[in-house]
This record gives sequence, structure tokens and C-alpha cells, in this order.
Amino acid sequence: MDQEREQGSGSFEWLRERLTNLPPAGAEDERELVWVDAGRTLAVSRDHAGHLEIFLPGPQLRADLKLVADGLSHHVWWFRNGDELEANRLQFTSADHFDGVVSFLCAELLENGAATDLAGAFAKSERAIALALSKVALGNQVLVGLAGELLLIDGLTSQAGVQAAGEVISSWSGSVPSSRDFHLGVTGVEVKTTTGTSSKHHVGGLHQVEVGHSDGGAPETGLLILSLGIKWMAPGDGGATIPSLVDRILARLGPDAADTFLSRLTQYGGDVGTGYRHDTDRFVATYSRPFSTRFERLYDLGDPLVRLPRRADLEMFGELDIDSLSFRIDLPAQVRGDINPLSGWTEILGRLEHAMTES
Repeated sequence: MDQEREQGSGSFEWLRERLTNLPPAGAEDERELVWVDAGRTLAVSRDHAGHLEIFLPGPQLRADLKLVADGLSHHVWWFRNGDELEANRLQFTSADHFDGVVSFLCAELLENGAATDLAGAFAKSERAIALALSKVALGNQVLVGLAGELLLIDGLTSQAGVQAAGEVISSWSGSVPSSRDFHLGVTGVEVKTTTGTSSKHHVGGLHQVEVGHSDGGAPETGLLILSLGIKWMAPGDGGATIPSLVDRILARLGPDAADTFLSRLTQYGGDVGTGYRHDTDRFVATYSRPFSTRFERLYDLGDPLVRLPRRADLEMFGELDIDSLSFRIDLPAQVRGDINPLSGWTEILGRLEHAMTES
């Protein structure tokens, strides 16, 4: 890290102008710090991907709001001259308008007394920080959904060779607009993930529970819902994380499949500005939060005992826009003995691997 000699006045105007001309860091482990005030109370930098960061020197700060706690990390940073800096770090996005957002937050922290009481100023500014972070991090439901889809990709690629692992990535819709999360042969797979204890899930439309809604005109003769329950864990208690799953998957992929995989991750959730970038976001607390699996169940929606609404049931309502419907489902833990749903990764992955060979 490089300590910058220039120190600002602490004003919004000065910092806003300075950030406009602040280039990204030259490498992942480098930073050029801009000290916001003469007392070196706060510093701002850009990482090598252009994302803005605020450094708050000192012991670890306590955040009362979950969104802020998830986005706050604490480290000891080393400079080229041998100095070190213990600091808390908040990471934002590279969007142009965030130059102003970060400048405002720094001015707010100083106005609230950060020069003499950083912890107190942080507490007073926390709601403003949370508002800014809400525009940065993936929403919790999107994060939970990504965790579930990565668990499935991890499972499907774990026993596959490089070519077959690449086919798994090709079957994943990721960020691409699609009617299915996965297309495995002639079978569609929807992944529904919850932090609850039962298979209660939001369904975004009838197409998610009706066979035949494949993309590109390809036939679809079967539809499965993989219902996953996950539980967030405390740091240090074990479990998987978004970055650890991505690392495992990447280790099984060839270069082209890896590029496709990372590209779809970056835009997961529909916004390229807030998607997961593995090279930098792996160090962000939001994405490094560990989780374990509560349950995994694979439901065959072709089973007549699975009673869900169908298009034919609603066509009699002439004034209803059927494609606008969304609803919640509550799938029972047992539909038909131990056949539907299949439970446990061994049975589930065996069924899905078979689906990939069907035509």
C-alpha cells in the first residue's frame, strides 16, 4: 500500500474533485490512499477494479445494522516503507455517481466528530452508510439464491472431467435471461433456496412450475425443483462460502468454461454493477459469510400428487394476465414415499447426472 502525502481539507467539494482523478490501483494488493483530512482520520482509495473504499483507522468498529456489519471488514495493512495501519474498510462500487456518495459519507463522518471519536461518529453515520451499501451488495435473497445454485454446480462438477464440467456451466443460465436455472438434457431444473426450515419458496411465474418452457425452442419433457435450505453460520464455525465454492468449481474447469462461469457470476442478479466479482469480492464480508445446508430435496413436478396451479386452470379468467402472476409454494417433505422428493446429495446428483445424458 502507498501512503499519499496529500491530505485534504475534509470538505465534500475537495474530496469529490480528488476522487474524479483517482485511478484504480495498479495491482490487487496495492492501494493509493487519499487522506481526507489533515488529522488522517479517514482515507479513501480505489482497488484495482476501480471500486471505491473508505478506510477508518483504529480498532474494529461495531456496527448495529446488519447490512453495515456484513460490509465492514477489519485488517492490518502494510505499507512499502514498513509502516502498518490497523483499519476498518468499507467497499463500494465503481459507478461514477459513487464518487459523490463516498465524498458525502466522509464529510458526514467528519461532521459527526470522527476526528475525536471515530466510533461515535460511525454510529451516528451508520444509517447513511447502510443506505449506500444497500446499492452495492447483492440483496439477501439474491445472495441466498446464488449460494444454492453454486452448491448444485459444485456437486455436478465434483465427479466430472473437464469436458463434462464445462457442460455443467453451459447448462447454467446464471445471469442470462432464461425460463430455467439449468437445462440438463431435456429436463429443466429450478433451484429454490431458503434460510427457513421447510420447502417454502417464491415462484416468479407459472412458467417456473410448468413443463415445456425451455429456451431456444429445445424440447423439455421434464421439470424438477431442487429445494435447498441453508443456514448462515458464524465466522470460524466451518461451512461453505460463496468464494470457497467458486474456487472449487474453477479448479475443475477449462479456460473457456471458467471465463463463462465468471462472467455469469459478475452479472448474477441482473445488475453488472453489483454482481459478484470473484477476484475482489471474495474478500468482502458479505460474500465470505459461511453457511451450511439444512436440507436438500429434489421434486419431480410431473408427479400428479404435486398439486400446483396450471395455465389451463386459470384461462377461464379472461381479465387475468396469467403471465403476471407470482406466488409462494409450500412443498411437503414427502410426496410419494422416498421417490418424490429425492433427499440427500448422493441420490439427487445421481438423478441429475442421468438427466444430462437423456435426449
